[in-house]
Amino acid sequence: MNPMGSGLGKSFFMHLTRINFRFYYYVLSFFWLF
Repeated sequence: MNPMGSGLGKSFFMHLTRINFRFYYYVLSFFWLF
């Protein structure tokens, strides 16, 4: 990782992980209903 885009990359990675965690939570709750 380059030190130039470390902050932007970190915030972008946190945003992606937040979206993935929300999607995984929706899928898990969807399968929990069935």
